[in-house]
Amino acid sequence: MYSIQPDWALSSDVYKKRIVNRMGIAHFYEFRINNLGLALLPSIPDDCIDVVFDISFDGAQAMAAGTVFERSETWMVEGHTYFGMRFLPGVKPVFLEGIFSEYNYEQFHLSICTKDSFLIEKMCELPDFNSRCDFFMEYYEKKLSASELVLSGTDQIVRSVLSDISDHRGIIRIDSIADSTGYTSRYLEKVFKGMMGISPKKYADILRFQSAIDFIDKNPSTNISDVASDFGYYDQPAFVRIFKKCTGLTPREYREIIRSQDYMSRIVNM
Repeated sequence: MYSIQPDWALSSDVYKKRIVNRMGIAHFYEFRINNLGLALLPSIPDDCIDVVFDISFDGAQAMAAGTVFERSETWMVEGHTYFGMRFLPGVKPVFLEGIFSEYNYEQFHLSICTKDSFLIEKMCELPDFNSRCDFFMEYYEKKLSASELVLSGTDQIVRSVLSDISDHRGIIRIDSIADSTGYTSRYLEKVFKGMMGISPKKYADILRFQSAIDFIDKNPSTNISDVASDFGYYDQPAFVRIFKKCTGLTPREYREIIRSQDYMSRIVNM
C-alpha cells in the first residue's frame, strides 16, 4: 500500500520516487516546487508519517509530519527542493520520540522530536537523490537492529488490526476484524485509538480513500460511479462527499486535473 500526496507531484516537473516497502518505509521521494499554480500543496489524508528535508534551505531544515484527516495546507515553499521518506500507513519511525498519535495533524521540526539530529545536516549535504536514499537505508537498518522493541499485548493487537485493514485496502468492516481476533469491537476501538489517535474505522476509511485515488491516478478515464462501487462506498454521492472533504475537489474535477496535467508522467521511479 503506497499512500500518495498528488499535489506534491503536480507542483514539480519531476517527482523522483524510489519504492522500498521494507523496514516500514514505503518510499523515498524528491521534488522541486516550481509549478505552484498547478497545486496549492495541500496534504491529504494518508495514515502516514513523513520525514521531509528541505535540501535547498541554508539552515538545513527538516520536519516530521503526521497524517491529516482532511485537506490541509503544508509548510512547503516555492523554489525549494524537498527530499523525504514516507513510512507505511500506521508506522512510526523508531528514531522519532513518542507514539503515532502524537504526530496526527502535526508538523514538528525534526530537531525537537529525535535524538538523531545529525540526520538533518547529513541528509542536506549529500550530493544527490540516490546517495540520500542509500545513506538513510543503511542508517535505519542499523537503528532497527539496535532498538530493543518489546511489543506488549496491546501493541500486538493494534498491529494485527493495522495488518488486516491494510490487506483489505481499507475495505473491511471492523466487526469482521473483531470476530477474527476474538475481541469485541469496542475493545479493539479503545486500544487502537489509544495508540493511533483515531478509530480503526477512521483509519480504514483513509486507506480506502487512498486506494480509490491511486486507482483514479492510474486509470484517469475510469467511470467515477464504478470507482465508488468497486471501493465499497454506499453510493456515488457518498463517495463524492468524502472525496471533496479530503481533496477539496470532486472526483471528476480531480480526474480532469490528472488527465490535463499528465500527472503520472511527472513521477520518475528511480
